[in-house]
Amino acid sequence: MDNLTAKVASVEADLLTYRQQLQFLETDAQSSISEKIRLLQAILTDSNSDIQHLFAEIQIDLDGTGFDDTDTTHLKHSVARLGTELPEIISTLEIAQSRAESAFNLAATYTYNVMDISHKIAGCRSKLEEVKAECKSLIDNSRAELRTWEEKLEETLAQIRDNENEIEAKSSDATAKRQRKCQLDLDLSEKRQQMNRVQEERRNRENEARVSAGVGIFGFVLAPFTGGASLVLSLAGGTGVAINLHSLSQLENDVSAISGTIHQLESDIAQVDRDISALEQQKRELQRLLERHRSEVAFQRQKQQEYTDQIQEAGRIEGEILELDTHASAAVSTAVELKRELQQIKQYLDECVALVKAHSLKVQTDANAIEQATGSIVLRKRNDPETWKGLLQRVSGTLDRLREEILVPLPANGQTKLLDPSLWNLSTEPSHGGTSPPIPHLS
Repeated sequence: MDNLTAKVASVEADLLTYRQQLQFLETDAQSSISEKIRLLQAILTDSNSDIQHLFAEIQIDLDGTGFDDTDTTHLKHSVARLGTELPEIISTLEIAQSRAESAFNLAATYTYNVMDISHKIAGCRSKLEEVKAECKSLIDNSRAELRTWEEKLEETLAQIRDNENEIEAKSSDATAKRQRKCQLDLDLSEKRQQMNRVQEERRNRENEARVSAGVGIFGFVLAPFTGGASLVLSLAGGTGVAINLHSLSQLENDVSAISGTIHQLESDIAQVDRDISALEQQKRELQRLLERHRSEVAFQRQKQQEYTDQIQEAGRIEGEILELDTHASAAVSTAVELKRELQQIKQYLDECVALVKAHSLKVQTDANAIEQATGSIVLRKRNDPETWKGLLQRVSGTLDRLREEILVPLPANGQTKLLDPSLWNLSTEPSHGGTSPPIPHLS
């Protein structure tokens, strides 16, 4: 049980650690990525202002208001300005490229770290499932043991009931024998009293007989003179003694029989008492066994409750894992979306830099070619305003495209755009992705 408790506590401690790590990652990423996006927004805003300014100046030069239609001086100045300002715009866009790359790398690192934590959270869930499975197995084993101990408990209770019934029967038998013995003791006492009376009467009669014997002799002597009356008196005295001897013999037989019965009863009572003592000793042993069985039954029930509590605790923590995993998944979705958007910005900036570089080089190459060309036809072309206007218009078209497209990632006109720093605070997803829950608190 202690091992299961330690496992659940370990999972809960790991979960708290992962929550803290996730919170730290979000706080750090929110600060660093949002700052990079803010700086990217700032540099793109500056670049957009430069492009807007240069585009407006080229439009003024192309419009030619205040200038002679045949004069190319202001157009040449405008082309020369392109040679200076286009590299500056390129430099600004390259800084934006670097910041977009940095923001992308931070988002990629954040995504990887959050996914790693998400995998660890899933590992916590697997550990809890193992704990729950182990608890269920232990509950099944405990239930089997509980049934065994409950059967032993019922068996011991039945033995105690049989023991008590036997003690009760033995006690009733002993009581009956004691009552019988008491009655026989009374009978024996009465018989002995009768014997004493008979013996006393016999002694009296023997004394009388001795007197009668003298009289008898005297009677025989006097018989001729008494007509036989003295002889009859002598015979009567002898008959009385014989009767007393018969009664005493019967009483002695009765006393002997009663004494034997009493002795047997005493022996039987002693045996019953020994049996009862043995049964009571057996009962005490059964009661001690009963207490052990009851203790085991209570222990198994307690174990089942503890395992059930562990399953409930694991279920509670599993709910927290689900909440934290849901948040981590939403955070990963936010980071993946941010990476995708930043990747698009990187690609867009790569195209912008390449395009401006190409036009910058083209402007310089064409301008140099026009200025360095010789011959009457070329000279006319060099002084032809349309030649320079054509060059400026090509650059103007590119700037106009940049001027429109560079606004796409920026907050403008009250619409939420990609590079709005408040959008990427990592506590919410982009406006098109919904809202992710805050990091749940763990109990």
